[in-house]
Amino acid sequence: MNKFSTFVYTFFLTFVQTANACPVCFDANEKSRLAYYLTTAFLSLFPLAMIGCLVWWLKKYSEVSETYPVKQDHSMYETK
Repeated sequence: MNKFSTFVYTFFLTFVQTANACPVCFDANEKSRLAYYLTTAFLSLFPLAMIGCLVWWLKKYSEVSETYPVKQDHSMYETK
């Protein structure tokens, strides 16, 4: 083991008590707990929704490009 990894392990073992969960996780207030759960669900599902929308858009775009092929005009590259 190198010195850096030894330092990291010692640091985390020494200060493990300061890594408690946030106070909202086990809050007695029902509103705070509900807000925590809704925020967690939103932050978990939002990236999946973004990826799903991207896949849907790419699929739709590929279907449109197959229906209307683009004409290749190479006349601007011809030398006179």
